[in-house]
Amino acid sequence: MNPMNLKGTKKRLLLTVLAFICVLLVLINIRSQAKNTTYCDVQTLLLNPVLRELPEDIRESSNKRCKRKYEDLCVTYNTNYTYKNIKQRACHSYEELRYLHKNEFRGRYFLASYPGSGNTWGRLLLEELTGIYTGSTYCDDKLFYSGMFGEGVQDESIIAIKTHKPLKFINPDQGDFVVFLVRNPYHAILSRLSYIKTNSHEKAPSFYQNSSFNIGSSFKRWTEFMEQMVLMTSKYPEQTCVIQFDKLVEDLEAELRKLVKFINYSVSEASISCVVQKDGEMKGYRRATTKGPVPYTAKQLDQIKKGISEFAPQFEKLGLSYNTWAW
Repeated sequence: MNPMNLKGTKKRLLLTVLAFICVLLVLINIRSQAKNTTYCDVQTLLLNPVLRELPEDIRESSNKRCKRKYEDLCVTYNTNYTYKNIKQRACHSYEELRYLHKNEFRGRYFLASYPGSGNTWGRLLLEELTGIYTGSTYCDDKLFYSGMFGEGVQDESIIAIKTHKPLKFINPDQGDFVVFLVRNPYHAILSRLSYIKTNSHEKAPSFYQNSSFNIGSSFKRWTEFMEQMVLMTSKYPEQTCVIQFDKLVEDLEAELRKLVKFINYSVSEASISCVVQKDGEMKGYRRATTKGPVPYTAKQLDQIKKGISEFAPQFEKLGLSYNTWAW
């Protein structure tokens, strides 16, 4: 064999070996990033940078507390629940978001609302304000796979816990606190019916057009929620706070300051300014009510109106602008 050809062959072989070593080192590095987690294979971690950035405590928590394996994110990253659905954060990146440390615990705080009242939007506002994950008494796949990785957590390690059933999950006698998020029932009831129909947190409730629907169970649940809110706010005024969805939309900064004061967690002026300025990037979580013809029958409108009137004295004490509630 020609000495020159032999030399060239050796050179190519050496370069191949070096390239293999480099790839091996990269794979080892990625493996080290996923230490204590055997859920994701190397190929998935290579293809999915979002998963590589998630802190290990999120992987552990999502597995243990929500009974959902982190493996699901890896296996399904190319399906309907894909990492491409993870929404970009406006004020805190996923690398910055975290759980509270034990020395930061301050009791459990809940964000309670009637379904369709903007709870998910409220959670996102809190996460962007504080950089701390919110939790939930539910395990909603769509929310989890859109980037709300505290879904299912119900302890002091998160900034607030979503619930639609105050009396079932909240115990002020044991030190729990609660923020009640209240929305115009004409809009909230329709929003709930929309979610039931579309199974979406984002689609506008347009399904009712040119059709009829029954609000019976939804109105009953609204009444039950209001009864629980009135009971808790009257019995535990120091441990409860009421935020009105409509005011949150109209004057976000003022309502955020009210919220921050209550949740007993230090939030910088820069974070408040960021959330106020970039709220437009978060509105995908907020289901707006479709404008158009009145979706309710005259009987349904009267039913909701009477429901509001029954709680009027209590709403008055809580500072709710219920007189403005209409379709």
